[in-house]
Amino acid sequence: MNSYFSTATSPNREPWLAVCISWLLPGIGHVYSGVYRRGIYLFVLAIFIYLFWLLSWLSSQTPIILSLLLHLFRILLPIYASIDSYRITKKRNNGSFEKERVLCKDQLLAVFLSLLLPGLGHIYMHKRILGSLLIFSFFILFFLSLPHSYINFAILILRVIASFHVYYAWPIRRCSSKFALSIFITMLIGIFCFRNLVLSPVVSTYFFHISGPFIGTSMTPTIEEGSYLLVNNFIYHWRSPKIDEIIGFKAPIDLSYAYDSEYLSCKRIIAVAGDIVKVTNTNIEVNGIKRTFDVPANIMRNLNTNYGADYLENIGKTVYKYGVDKPYYVPEGHLFVIGDNYQFSLDSRNYGAIPCDIIEGRVIKILWPLQDSGIVR
Repeated sequence: MNSYFSTATSPNREPWLAVCISWLLPGIGHVYSGVYRRGIYLFVLAIFIYLFWLLSWLSSQTPIILSLLLHLFRILLPIYASIDSYRITKKRNNGSFEKERVLCKDQLLAVFLSLLLPGLGHIYMHKRILGSLLIFSFFILFFLSLPHSYINFAILILRVIASFHVYYAWPIRRCSSKFALSIFITMLIGIFCFRNLVLSPVVSTYFFHISGPFIGTSMTPTIEEGSYLLVNNFIYHWRSPKIDEIIGFKAPIDLSYAYDSEYLSCKRIIAVAGDIVKVTNTNIEVNGIKRTFDVPANIMRNLNTNYGADYLENIGKTVYKYGVDKPYYVPEGHLFVIGDNYQFSLDSRNYGAIPCDIIEGRVIKILWPLQDSGIVR
């Protein structure tokens, strides 16, 4: 059987290859099919949606619903591009090629199914045992205690192996050339490497990352235990932290006895470098002025300045007090932070002002649970 790969001048294209490429990168499947204007439009649209989605997470004022809608568009665009590229590619092919193409099951459809879920392509070609093993292997990866990047890499390898095998194990091929599969596999590996080795590290380091679940009740009711938080890493690259903002940082004392080493501590800034702080059981004074914050009044009734000291003493840790009943000067390049749940918070009263260089970013949104989701104030 012949295909468009057989002659350099043939206009025919593989519809399911266009689908595979469009699924990975919207618009490129149209370019492959020769519909350049629409392909470039979809590709640019995909970039703009991603950029707006990124900016929506960076802004502390953007409603969660808008960010979720942009995320939904990011999901729907590849689906639309895949369907549209299939329709257009099929329409542009000549009739004899299409008649020949539908005489038997399509090996590139099997490749696409392997992209969606490794093993589906094998089940499609009636290799049900092997297909079931691949599907089982895919899902078992999520139950392994491995870093997220390792799981992503393992899934990539599984998809590549499944795609290669289902293609070369196909009993009848319309073309002997490896060009069709090589385009797909090259894009799959290239996009994975760019996304996981370049894009994700850059975004999580310089823009934002998701942290959670939050441990403890030190920020109740602003942040409840078990919440997943969006942390803006970008904001403090161009301005200094401000009073009343909630920041995420690694605690400057060893909390590995109680929490995972990757635990992100979240506290509210009450004083910056050069300020003088004094905390008593009744109020907080910064530079001699009583300071209140936008937290429920019942939390302000008793600051319980001994909680952190008592906690540390009970677990055999050295007890220090900073700014408790005596004025404390916040050093240059440091911030004084306290949990909104003053009565039960281990914070700067116990480990002093924190250096700015350990701050990971500003906590701007609660993503989960849904009933608590929204902008953090």
